[in-house]
Amino acid sequence: MVTARVSLQDRMAGYGIGADIYLPKPVEAGELVAAVQSLGRRISSAPLVSQTLQPLPAALPRRLQEIGDLLLNTGCAIKDIASRLGIHEGTVRKHIERLYRAVGVNSRAELSNRFRS
Repeated sequence: MVTARVSLQDRMAGYGIGADIYLPKPVEAGELVAAVQSLGRRISSAPLVSQTLQPLPAALPRRLQEIGDLLLNTGCAIKDIASRLGIHEGTVRKHIERLYRAVGVNSRAELSNRFRS
């Protein structure tokens, strides 16, 4: 995770939602490369574990399903999702809040860790 948030509380939250590395901005290029290489070594030497990811619930309303798919499969920001779906950014935010409540997560990272599409 590379972020401008640098407080201890922010770092703890980042690790709590699954960050393996938490680097505050600005990041020196050399440190970023070293961190990614280190993580790559750990991942490549780790035994394969079957993923327990599940699809988004089929019972979700169509719009929440669409937004969930965009959140899971793209790097789209709220502005981009609104543009793709032809709706207002505030509406997208409300739909994302509804989606998170419906599936019991609090963030995009948690959504990605639990679901796939």
